[in-house]
Amino acid sequence: MITLNTIIHLIKDKCKEIPNVGTIVLNDIYELNALQNVEYSTFCITQQKHSFDINTRMMHYNFIIFYVDRLTEDKKDEIDVQSMGVQLLKYLVEDIEETTMIGIPSNYMFTTFTEKFQSLCAGAYVEVTFEVPEDCDEL
Repeated sequence: MITLNTIIHLIKDKCKEIPNVGTIVLNDIYELNALQNVEYSTFCITQQKHSFDINTRMMHYNFIIFYVDRLTEDKKDEIDVQSMGVQLLKYLVEDIEETTMIGIPSNYMFTTFTEKFQSLCAGAYVEVTFEVPEDCDEL
């Protein structure tokens, strides 16, 4: 079976393939405040509740994946950064589905935000479920 560890490493590896990604954080978006040298743009992969469907024998791995980038001082690029976040997250999810045996069982939602970390930032996040058959041993 494809494990949680395997899925997380796959998501990280796919994030690293995206140009200009400087930092990848696991489990807590607010770790961006604790890091000394955050290189933007960043991705943060947070786990949600995972489940196993007894009837279909499918494992469901649930995540919220964030894209974060620093804003200019005048914040004129806020919508541009949010738009880029939605597009990159859509690409990331579709790439995982198209290049592996992992399915996406339902629609996924994007939310945009502006937030002060060490720098004023904006971005987007996606709530997504990755579905893997119990007997699947390879991506």
